[in-house]
Amino acid sequence: MAASLPQLATACGGTLEVVQDGVTGLLHPPPSAGAASDAALLEHVLRLDRRTADGRALGERLGTASCRRVHAEFLPQQFLDASEALLRQVADGAQAADLAAAAGEGVAPSEGLTAGAAAMLPSGWAAAFMPSPANQARVVQRDMK
Repeated sequence: MAASLPQLATACGGTLEVVQDGVTGLLHPPPSAGAASDAALLEHVLRLDRRTADGRALGERLGTASCRRVHAEFLPQQFLDASEALLRQVADGAQAADLAAAAGEGVAPSEGLTAGAAAMLPSGWAAAFMPSPANQARVVQRDMK
C-alpha cells in the first residue's frame, strides 16, 4: 500500500479492515466460494492489466488511494499512540479496581460489560480491560466508513 500499488486481496479476515473494495484495491470472495472466487479473481486481474489504458488508470487510482490510506491510518506512530492510550486506560481501570477492593467497596462494571460478565467477574478487573464507551463508539464509527 505504501508503494502506491493497488491491492488485490481475498475478502476475509483482517483484509476487510485494510483494503477498501473499489477504493484502495479489489476484493474477491475467499476460495471457499469455489468458482465464484476464481471468476472474480480473474476479472480483477484483467481489470488491472497494465497493458490497457483502463487498467493503468484503475491501478494508478487504487494505488494512490492505498498510499494515502496507509499514511493516514497505519503508520507506526499512530499504532504506538493508540497502544499507549489503551495501556493507560487499562492501568487506570486496574488501579481504580485495586483501590476499591482495598476499601472494601464493590467496583461498578464498565458500561461495556454485560450483566452476566459483571456477575462472573465481580473483582472489577474485567472493567479495567474494557474500552471506554467513547473509544468503542470511535472504533465502530471508523469501521462503518
